[in-house]
Amino acid sequence: MRNQLESNCDDQPALVAQGLRRRTGQPWAYVHVEAWISDKRYCQERGRGDGVETEGLMFFAAEPIVVSTSTRLPESRVAVEVRLASLPAVSVLVTHLAPSRENQALRVQQFTALLPWAAGRGRGILIGDLNAEPDASELAPVLARYRDAWAEAAVKGVTHGVTTARIRPHRVSRIDYILYAPEIDLTLESVEVIDTSTLGLGEVSDHDPVIATFRRS
Repeated sequence: MRNQLESNCDDQPALVAQGLRRRTGQPWAYVHVEAWISDKRYCQERGRGDGVETEGLMFFAAEPIVVSTSTRLPESRVAVEVRLASLPAVSVLVTHLAPSRENQALRVQQFTALLPWAAGRGRGILIGDLNAEPDASELAPVLARYRDAWAEAAVKGVTHGVTTARIRPHRVSRIDYILYAPEIDLTLESVEVIDTSTLGLGEVSDHDPVIATFRRS
């Protein structure tokens, strides 16, 4: 979010990047692409913002981002592609699709726009909140092209953390994914879903983090 009263009028992309740099002692690069843009200027009218309210997508990396591009999806959603300095041949895509069961048809439209664009960027990794559980019909064409890192790790016995892979506290559901094309030159080592309630920070998010570790083949 940027310029929204509910988030203290903060520039959240910049704020998160500053926090990462402060906590890790190293520079972090990021890409921010606006998805939803309003005409409201409540923060700016109070002298605390620099423009209209927006929400968007962010990608952070603890190394230089050498390429970034994006595409718009139906209903004010976006997908972002980056390539990292250490892995320039692998396209990394991130997106956040429409929520709720009632929006299944909309997610179909979003996947219909996303998948050809992703194919044109080259096979790689697709991550994000897809708002669909693994057996949802709209995920079928996605899982035909990509492997589900958590499911693959479960078969190998290398999953850690929340064993159900649920990603929303207090709910047994899985809608956040790290997917990868089988032909990329990476080998999946493990996947962990972190139960944030054990960190002593309160409920910091309505999702639990998903971490996949790969090594070069």
